[in-house]
Amino acid sequence: MDLLPLTLALAGLPTSESGRYYTEEQIETRVFAIKHAHKAAKSLVREIVTR
Repeated sequence: MDLLPLTLALAGLPTSESGRYYTEEQIETRVFAIKHAHKAAKSLVREIVTR
């Protein structure tokens, strides 16, 4: 099962504007949010599969 769409939906991050780049701090914040969303997505899928 591909977790990326679920992970990104759970992270709730806005898409970037065309031609604008993120600062290092913004990237770190986004990585943090995606890591935690990935953990939540894995947990959610495990729960659904075991039911």
